[in-house]
Amino acid sequence: MTKKDQSSAPKGEFIDLEKNQYNKKSNIKRNFLIVFLLLILFSFVLVYVNKQNLRIGFLQTTKENNYITEENDISSMSSALEIQIDAASKKELDQLGKRVQELNNEIFENKTKLSQTESIISGLRKELQFLR
Repeated sequence: MTKKDQSSAPKGEFIDLEKNQYNKKSNIKRNFLIVFLLLILFSFVLVYVNKQNLRIGFLQTTKENNYITEENDISSMSSALEIQIDAASKKELDQLGKRVQELNNEIFENKTKLSQTESIISGLRKELQFLR
């Protein structure tokens, strides 16, 4: 026999393999990870582009259009608010103003009464100290 024949296994003998060793290894996990990472990268790019308001195919937004629509919305909302405030709240504001004025008058009266009672108390203390 030659050297080549000695190193190889005889033709009739097979190596016993377990059942799972016959299957080829598949790269499903690796492929799934690659697809998942690509999806994440794509979503980050979309978010960045959307935040920068860049003009790309299906994202047709620009800063000027956004500003114009925001100004129109704000002006229409403010005019509607002014109308509602003028119509419904004018009476309530007048009533609140009157109530505030009444409370200010009461506070002034209470301060004058308090100063009078403090002067009376200080006079009584002086008399008390004189009698001691």
